[in-house]
Amino acid sequence: MIISNIDFILESVVLDIPTLKLNDYEPKEITKIFREWTEETQEDFAKSLSRKARSIQHYEGGTRQITLPTLLKIANVYNIEIIARKK
Repeated sequence: MIISNIDFILESVVLDIPTLKLNDYEPKEITKIFREWTEETQEDFAKSLSRKARSIQHYEGGTRQITLPTLLKIANVYNIEIIARKK
């Protein structure tokens, strides 16, 4: 467990890599944070994912749940690493 804490410190402080603990957020917040990391509008973000801007609006508004395949596509398109870690 100490190594995990060290990894977090190295990634988020020393290397200044944005880190997000998904458990602390709602799906709509995660979608918006990922889009903000890309510094793109909803329309541009949607185009890069082969979606319509309205879909991104629904995800960010919480009226539609983002799917795991869509999250993985975001990760692949924008070079975001998603890590699952057992406590």
